[in-house]
Amino acid sequence: MRDYHCSEAFRVNAHKRKLDVWLLYRCSQCDRTWKATVMERVNVDTLPHEEYLLYEQNDRDAAWRWSFDHKMLTRNKVVANKMVDYEVDGRAEIAELLERHERIVVRITSEYALEVRLDKILCEHLGVPRKAIARLIDTGAIEIQPAEMSSLKRDLAENVEITLASAAVAAAQEDVTE
Repeated sequence: MRDYHCSEAFRVNAHKRKLDVWLLYRCSQCDRTWKATVMERVNVDTLPHEEYLLYEQNDRDAAWRWSFDHKMLTRNKVVANKMVDYEVDGRAEIAELLERHERIVVRITSEYALEVRLDKILCEHLGVPRKAIARLIDTGAIEIQPAEMSSLKRDLAENVEITLASAAVAAAQEDVTE
């Protein structure tokens, strides 16, 4: 099986009043291309002109949104590489806020649907193991909205709000250092 990566380019084909749009991928070994169907036989009148221009102009953000679109990937029978590099900003700020306040609220937003577990991000930023994160959630020291994100085996949703109780998080961090 070959690895393909998003080329950040679309191919748009028109036949009479119908449009096909594909997102182009390139083989990382031989530069061969593969087309993932974004939409097929769409009536020209139903596609907003602004969206059509995004495809026609190979809009990078549109390409990235589609390349992370789970439904499109499934429809194209893509086996996605789930090892996605990501970066979370704000670790120092979170530590500082935890020292100064009894409770803090952290909002995690992502432009794309990433297959990264929320507990992994919390472990990295708080410096505690997954079991400690689970315990903090069970005791209410960490509250997560939307509520279904409290299940630690879920991938990160696009917008998550986390409330942290400073004293409980500090105690969990101390347990790790001992």
